[in-house]
Amino acid sequence: MSLNTYFKDEYDTSDRIYYTSREVIQEIYDDILTFMYKFKEIVPLKNFPLHFEVRKNDHAIIPIEMNPLRFAGAGTTDLGFHAYGCNVYKHYFQGTRPDWEAVLRKMDQSIYSFFCAEIPMDISRTLIKSIDHQSFKKQFQQILEYREIQALNDRVFAIVFSKNGSMEELYQLLEMDLRPFIALKEMEHSRER
Repeated sequence: MSLNTYFKDEYDTSDRIYYTSREVIQEIYDDILTFMYKFKEIVPLKNFPLHFEVRKNDHAIIPIEMNPLRFAGAGTTDLGFHAYGCNVYKHYFQGTRPDWEAVLRKMDQSIYSFFCAEIPMDISRTLIKSIDHQSFKKQFQQILEYREIQALNDRVFAIVFSKNGSMEELYQLLEMDLRPFIALKEMEHSRER
């Protein structure tokens, strides 16, 4: 599955947005396949699920992360299902692969995205009263799936799969301040004066 990660600036290392499209697949398909075959020659793994993150520049595919513990982590893999009907879990367990030519013929020009909504680092989880999921959902043009996350040990409060008409929509989501959707508990004032 071919996805791109979107970063706010050169200092951003969050995984806020992953996206894919027909154009993304066409741009990276041959290069990533060549890279994977070379990797297989060096590390001849078989029946071993592995999360790969790579970056493509003008000259090469550059590995960023290869991690078996992140295979299908956080649901990013489900973006392929929403974008082009690809169930990678099924392909892995059945030893099959997508027919990419057929996939590309069926795809439209939309951009499909995975948005990871996290509580900003300057807000303590213990101070949160609630999340306004309904207002947050209105920030997306077309939601394909919305997952509310209520983890006590994680900063993620929602995962959103959406269909977007342009990269501009993704730029806006990337820059969005999530604080307005987070209601904080009222603090009791000290009785000491």
